[in-house]
Amino acid sequence: MVAAKLRRVRRVSRRESSFLKAHARIPYKITVPSPVVFTKYAYAPGVRDKVYPTRAALAHALAHIIRDELLELVVEGLPYIQIDAPRYTQLADPVHRERVKQEGWDPDQAVDEAIAADRICLQAIRGPDRTVGPHLWRGNIAGRCWPRAGMIRSSKYCSTPSKSTGF
Repeated sequence: MVAAKLRRVRRVSRRESSFLKAHARIPYKITVPSPVVFTKYAYAPGVRDKVYPTRAALAHALAHIIRDELLELVVEGLPYIQIDAPRYTQLADPVHRERVKQEGWDPDQAVDEAIAADRICLQAIRGPDRTVGPHLWRGNIAGRCWPRAGMIRSSKYCSTPSKSTGF
């Protein structure tokens, strides 16, 4: 639950980054969560909206915190940066889309908000010496798979201009 304005208090990936920089003999990557990953549980209209009036406002605040983390990784010379973005494939799933609607959130608006937040993170760190991108996943090792509709809808979200005009 978000009870006050968010601020960054420490580097989340400092330990991993320092270890990999010192010991990796090949290019390595560090993965950070998309800002929108946190909004599912940290925001609830009428309950947890006192500090950030909308889910998009919370995602925007989180995006700046994550962007600052990523900028420090860039300064350290990190060659690969990945943002885990499971919301895109979840929002392609018909069952999950219906659940989101029942929660009072428009799934297409959710995609636009996710893209806007991820763009804040990704656009700040693009450069010729690194590979940057989102990780869209369909499931996990436990067998929980997204989406039932396949990846067609998710790829549409990533390749079709939206209000945020993609990544």
